[in-house]
Amino acid sequence: MSEKEYLSKTYKIEATVTVTKVSALVTGVRTSKSVYQVGEPVTIIFQNGETTPLDVPSVVPWKIQTETGKDVYTPVVIQILPEPMQPGETRTWDWNQKDNQSNQVVRGRYKVVLAAGRKEYTADFEIK
Repeated sequence: MSEKEYLSKTYKIEATVTVTKVSALVTGVRTSKSVYQVGEPVTIIFQNGETTPLDVPSVVPWKIQTETGKDVYTPVVIQILPEPMQPGETRTWDWNQKDNQSNQVVRGRYKVVLAAGRKEYTADFEIK
């Protein structure tokens, strides 16, 4: 077959395409940054990426721990039963970098531990 005949011929191409729907929403906790300066508020963000409402045990369902798991700060709140988080809902809180005795925490690596539904979600961050 000449080049001209090859180029002028119609070819049938068969392919299989698989489409997987991926939700843009992921359930989880994160901080607005990975590194904070001493004294800078740490913004905690939690998003419900589920397709159903998610129960949270408190209006402030998180605590701060050292990277080794020692509790540094646990919010004290009057127990108010919060509304379940709706699908796609996001909630945010700010932590002032104070420990349970109201002292500035030291520089280092920390994590947010947040309870929702039947799971615990964590996010690591650093204070420099």
